[in-house]
Amino acid sequence: MENRIREASEFSSALLLKDESKKQSNGGVYPATPILILTTIVAVCGSYVFGSAIGYSSPAQSGITHDLNLGVPEYSFFGSILTIGAVIGAIGSGKVADYAGRRGAMGFSQIFCILGWLAIAFSKVAWWLYIGRLLVGCGMGLLSYVVPVYVAEITPKNLRGGFSAVHQLMICCGVSFTYLFGAILNWRILALIGTIPCIVQLLGLYFIPESPRWLASNGRLEESESILQHLRGKNADVSFEATEIRDYIETLHGVTEASIIDLFQRQYIKSLTVGVGLMILQQFGGVNGISFYASSIFVSAGFSGSVGTIAMVVVQIPMTALGVVLMDKSGRRPLLLVSAGGTCLGCFLVGLSFFLQELQRWKEFTPFLALVGVLVFTGSFSLGMGAIPWLIMSEIFPINVKGSAGSLVTVVSWLGSWIELSSYSVPYVASLWSRSCVTVVDGGSEHPVHKTLASAGNLANLLPTSTVLAFNAVIPCFSSDGSCQFSNKLLILCLILVCCLFCFFSSFTDSFTGTDGKLYYGIATFRGLYIFNYYTHYHHILPDPNKYKICFLDFLHAFLSLFLFFIFAITHSHVQTCFMPLPHNNMTPFILNLPLPAALLSTFLFTIFPTTRRGIGYSH
Repeated sequence: MENRIREASEFSSALLLKDESKKQSNGGVYPATPILILTTIVAVCGSYVFGSAIGYSSPAQSGITHDLNLGVPEYSFFGSILTIGAVIGAIGSGKVADYAGRRGAMGFSQIFCILGWLAIAFSKVAWWLYIGRLLVGCGMGLLSYVVPVYVAEITPKNLRGGFSAVHQLMICCGVSFTYLFGAILNWRILALIGTIPCIVQLLGLYFIPESPRWLASNGRLEESESILQHLRGKNADVSFEATEIRDYIETLHGVTEASIIDLFQRQYIKSLTVGVGLMILQQFGGVNGISFYASSIFVSAGFSGSVGTIAMVVVQIPMTALGVVLMDKSGRRPLLLVSAGGTCLGCFLVGLSFFLQELQRWKEFTPFLALVGVLVFTGSFSLGMGAIPWLIMSEIFPINVKGSAGSLVTVVSWLGSWIELSSYSVPYVASLWSRSCVTVVDGGSEHPVHKTLASAGNLANLLPTSTVLAFNAVIPCFSSDGSCQFSNKLLILCLILVCCLFCFFSSFTDSFTGTDGKLYYGIATFRGLYIFNYYTHYHHILPDPNKYKICFLDFLHAFLSLFLFFIFAITHSHVQTCFMPLPHNNMTPFILNLPLPAALLSTFLFTIFPTTRRGIGYSH
């Protein structure tokens, strides 16, 4: 074990030295040559196949269920079995790509996909549908690994982020055009159209080069350098990059490759947590539920399924293209934060739409609210959440564990997708989305008001103590212990508003102990800390003002605190008794489960983005 750690450390040092040497020589910056662009286009045809397979089940649903007389369980299995095949393909993807080469692996995957699409197109019974879908899934599992790896290996570092994002762009195009064609074509013809990009890539593989890094790893150094020159242009100096690849391969051969078990060692845990965590959150955010069942969501919301899916096409492609442009300019983390915030907003709008539907309020408005929510979600996801987790995964693992880590993360991603889709049955997609996208539903409860109190109470641990205590003390008086009139409801709404504002304000407050031993409170500003209980002749006890300046984390914590208190308030027993004394049966799971995802999401964000402030009203 110690030898492995020492080898990995020496290898990392060697890479740093080589990287520094290359920077000093100003190498590694190359233009996008025509052959590089053409090679990337052929490679990402596989990404288009990936997207068309994901998007197929939504427009084909009505046709398949009618022609083959399938029920909801059978079609739900047809949708989710794709991910089972993808898991199978992902497990062996690394070995196939290393043994047969990147081009060979893409060729094998397209053979699986062509056979699968043909089986679907000519199926007469459900079993042929399942076999075809499983074969397409196996091809997807291979493609999900080999395409981004191949694109990353043929592109120079200065173009790698943008070119790697083209993989996600083509997935988006595959989903979008499948929605578009599915609105006007029969499901069998749509399956036959799915074979076209497969055939295009199979033919194109004969005209594009193999990965220079794969050739070098197999001892074909001269051929590797020749292809590298071809990709970078005949006048480009590739000596630095060729030397880097050669040294990289030599060092790699001298390092013991780690197994999946080795990934759980202490030095890899942080990278593993980030990589696996991003994949789990990406899948459990509900993206495949929308992609697979978009048409059903729009119909359940009272909107045209065809119009809704076409609107998704209009939003997805430009937003993904924008993500490609911004990938190397804005950085990974800011783009990911903006994208994640947008998906959260989209979930909230869709959930609000179905919530209002259950209450029979604003019936004319709710379909458009659902449409806006889905479009905000898909547009935000296309901007960064789709591509960035895969790109980060390829950058955070040491080279001696990258193969094992890539396989593990890919399998986790597809397993998460399968779990998500298995929990979706078509008639209940809308209600699942209204429960914060994916939740565990307990429909047997008959007393939501009383059981909500226990769940909502857990949120109080994340909020200012004084605000929670004040709310709990005052709310019984304002609600008249359940016998609410209009004036009581108005008072409760005012109380919730005041408490929300105080939670928001408290996130910007801070405190410190002065040199005189006294405790001082203040509010963060752009210049420093404005202290409330401070007098001018006590200037010697002031801390460094730069340490207390307002920052991005303050706004994040402020909005999270406001969001959490709002959830805490609307799920409080007195508020429930006053505003919804007899909730509809379909609202019971929503009321019971709302605090849980809110607390989990906020706890996760508070953990990732911790604050050192000691604000007014908090117990710390």
